[in-house]
Amino acid sequence: MAVPKRKISKSKKRSRRHHQKMKTPNIAWDPNLGEYRLPHYVSQKEVYKGEE
Repeated sequence: MAVPKRKISKSKKRSRRHHQKMKTPNIAWDPNLGEYRLPHYVSQKEVYKGEE
């Protein structure tokens, strides 16, 4: 069984996990619909690229 030779400090452990945090969604304003929506997704009004 693999056992670490020395204790890993909290800062080393946290810096290794730093990139695993939640990211904010990339919400963009759509002037055609007048609402916010995610890029490349259908809007709340079920419209995508001007088509239903």
